[in-house]
Amino acid sequence: MAALFGIHVGNSSASLAIYKDEDRVDIVANDAGERVTPTVVQWTPTNCIVGRAAQIEQFRYTTCTVIRNKQLLNENISQSEFEGLKSQIAYKVNKTESNVKYELLFEGKQHHVSPREIVSLIFKKIYGIAEAAVGGNKEMNAVLCVPLYFSNKSIELIKDIATKVGFKILQVVDEPCAAALGYNLAVEPEESLSYCLIYRVGGFSIDATILLIQDGMFSVLGYVHKHNLGGSLFTEKLSEFLAAEFKRQYRTTDITERGKFKLLAAAENVKQILSIQNVAQCSVESIGGGYDLSCSVSRARFENIMLPFIPEMLSPITEVLNQTGLSVNQINKVIGCGGSLKIPKLQESICSLFPSAEALINIAPDELIALGAAKQAGYCIKYENLPESLSIDTPALSNSLSLTVRQGNSNEEESYLILKNSSVPLRRRYNVLSAENSLSVDVDIPEKNNLNLGSVSLNDLEPDSTVIIELDINKDGKLLLNLVNESSSRKNCLKFDLNEMSIS
Repeated sequence: MAALFGIHVGNSSASLAIYKDEDRVDIVANDAGERVTPTVVQWTPTNCIVGRAAQIEQFRYTTCTVIRNKQLLNENISQSEFEGLKSQIAYKVNKTESNVKYELLFEGKQHHVSPREIVSLIFKKIYGIAEAAVGGNKEMNAVLCVPLYFSNKSIELIKDIATKVGFKILQVVDEPCAAALGYNLAVEPEESLSYCLIYRVGGFSIDATILLIQDGMFSVLGYVHKHNLGGSLFTEKLSEFLAAEFKRQYRTTDITERGKFKLLAAAENVKQILSIQNVAQCSVESIGGGYDLSCSVSRARFENIMLPFIPEMLSPITEVLNQTGLSVNQINKVIGCGGSLKIPKLQESICSLFPSAEALINIAPDELIALGAAKQAGYCIKYENLPESLSIDTPALSNSLSLTVRQGNSNEEESYLILKNSSVPLRRRYNVLSAENSLSVDVDIPEKNNLNLGSVSLNDLEPDSTVIIELDINKDGKLLLNLVNESSSRKNCLKFDLNEMSIS
């Protein structure tokens, strides 16, 4: 029997999930018993190491330990992002129009290694974990997760590498949709449309995505990616606090380069502990001048250190809301993913930002995307001829549409908004209880100063009549708006070609 997996490889860590049956997916632990594996690759004088051991020994082998490899797998990486990455790593990176190479120093010599070779080593590690979980002689089927910003060429590269190490890739899923699948969203079609915010905080980047979920389908309405923000900011600030504490204890400023790496590693460990406990003990040997650091850090202290930076961490959410024209009250669900979303203060900040939304943060955030991919793998195996990618380009509205409902001579109005980037064909249905003897609907384009496309009305309505508003837009941009009196089936309609306004 074939084994089914979900794979997510991030900038900081990778996770592997296995599909067991329709109700159960689980994370596969690595050989050290850890549920996530750091995506750190290190060369030592004797061998090549991938994972936690490489991360722990990073301070010893800084010039031959590769981190943040995923960023350089992105074919469309900007020059500013590339330069920012170069300034934050201890080894050289050479970039030409055709390729990227790391310049690593080990065994006393310079070695040139490509990001492709690094991710191949990471996938070999993941394949070994998968094989140990199910035994040999099984077909290793998998659904692979990629960021929304990856180009087709970058996606094909990842697929090719995963295939060469032994996986059979059933489908490629973008990370926000995989996170939604992790909570079974769109598995059972909802009666009405739902707006879902996917907020991912990784070690070195943040994504905010808004999905429209309707009739079992996902549509990406807006997406913001920040490559210069992430949980490493909290680690860095906590490390600075530990350094200040060391200097206070020993009245010295002598901290070695190795000592700085040790403090960063200790800060990351303290951050993880404070996600589940109120106090963390910190002990670091030989930071400088022959002195060790021993102290305790409370969650309250850590949150105080975090507090000035939380608005910046939440800024992608504000940007994606502005991008889509949605308000916080229109968001129905909020999903948190990425390892840094384990931090209670960050979870609390998101929940307070969306008080009326359902917060979905009970699944381990650093495991969620892989779990969603594993669920999709279970779905894929049941059906034949599925597309290789869950993401399909479809026609979409380039401007929003507003339906404004007026009743009789009343000044009161009720509006329904169809957002730009909504995929077509599109169908919406609204039930309105009319207290007047007439009802009219105007169709406007908000982005064009509420340009009116037309209006339609129903007259001579009985008191408390229910009027059904049906809006259909086909793939060719033809709009049909029907008003139907539910009791008498009397109706009136408006037809319009959106292509005439260049908005479809």
